[in-house]
Amino acid sequence: HDDDDSEDQHHKHKFFAFTESSAVTSLRLKSAILAIGGLIFLVFPMLNFQAGVSLDQPAQTKNEGSWSGQTLTVDADVHEESIVNINVTTAKTRPFQETATPNNLEPVRKGKVMFHMGVHKTGTTSIQHALSLQVFKDSFMEDNFIVGNVDGGGYGTKSALAKCLKNKQSCSSSNSNGHISTFGKRIEEALVGNHNLVLSSEQFDYFRPAKMIKRFFHEFEDVQVILFYRRFFEWGLSMFMQRKRNHWQSWDKGGSLVHKNFVTFLASENISSYAMKESRYTISTYMYYKKHFNVSLVNMHAGNGDSLTNFLCNPTLNAPNTCRKRQRNELQVEKSNQVKGTEVYDEIAMAAYAEGLIDAQQYSRDMARSLIQKHQESSLNRTSTNFSFICPSAHQLHELLEVSIKTEREYFPEFFESEQGEAELRKKFHKMVSRSQFCSVDTEEVLADPLWKNYFVQW
Repeated sequence: HDDDDSEDQHHKHKFFAFTESSAVTSLRLKSAILAIGGLIFLVFPMLNFQAGVSLDQPAQTKNEGSWSGQTLTVDADVHEESIVNINVTTAKTRPFQETATPNNLEPVRKGKVMFHMGVHKTGTTSIQHALSLQVFKDSFMEDNFIVGNVDGGGYGTKSALAKCLKNKQSCSSSNSNGHISTFGKRIEEALVGNHNLVLSSEQFDYFRPAKMIKRFFHEFEDVQVILFYRRFFEWGLSMFMQRKRNHWQSWDKGGSLVHKNFVTFLASENISSYAMKESRYTISTYMYYKKHFNVSLVNMHAGNGDSLTNFLCNPTLNAPNTCRKRQRNELQVEKSNQVKGTEVYDEIAMAAYAEGLIDAQQYSRDMARSLIQKHQESSLNRTSTNFSFICPSAHQLHELLEVSIKTEREYFPEFFESEQGEAELRKKFHKMVSRSQFCSVDTEEVLADPLWKNYFVQW
């Protein structure tokens, strides 16, 4: 029996050994299955990710400034067997839902805003006059642009926009009237019709509410700024004369100008620093706005020097239909009649007024200027150049030229090296010097002349 017991015990041990082994094997099998399942669960999305497929939501791709959801296909190089027998090519992304767009992505926006901001004395008047004409507005509409300018040119547009920037609700065409109503209506038309908006106001070269502009036009896809460049020696003289003309109707305001003529201006300013910091000149305006917007800097001396054509054909504006019409002379603007040489007579009038030779109650500044011109050109049979002039020193002229050269070389290096560049710059500068355009009439000598003394006594 001991043998039998031993045999039974032996079989018993065998049985328990087999049962234990089977249990362990079963347990290990289950663990393996779970492990494989987990591995599949982990590997599959990784492979999908590598293949360019997202199962949770579509990939967001940026297309010309707007965001949209797109369904992507699997790369052809990915083999099916590498994805644990799951056919990824049949996997589909979920339908795109705007509510699922991440918070850091902007919704699809409307057209762009093209903002021409001058600067002053770079042909802005001709550009704004063109934008006021219906033939230009119709042509711009063919290029998907609505002209936002209102009556009053750059100043009227600046005034309307400035009020809208302070209170956007008041800019609605239904809540306002006059220029603001017109301006608001055009913005609404651009947004509703998905049109671009073009604006022009040189007043924004010194009035610089960049952040407010960005917030105000946030419903548009983008705001881009266009600025014009003019050689500093031309711009400086033109700007100085413009400031004098702005006061030509008033005796008192004319006398309040800091500099009575361009010579005293050059003598009192650090020209190099002035060119960089003056708010109405291109460089300072460009340096400011480029921190907030994409800025296109346009050289008004390029091509035939026509600011309007350079504006309409600027690639940043992208108005090909209007550009072609302008190049074919189908879009024309009448040039304003500018009377040159009258600055000389205004300087004499102001000097005579300061000496008490003109009664402001009897003669307006404009009337005095005309009478002095008539006496010189009709009675004395002379011209505006037949006076003695006070001119800038050689050092002042050299500094004015060097600042102009440095600016153009820095901002338009390729143009500067061309035939229209440095050579033409120097030629134009020396031509202006030879014509005494930087000079001012010697009013002390004029008023000391007996011919003029006797003339003013008759007043």
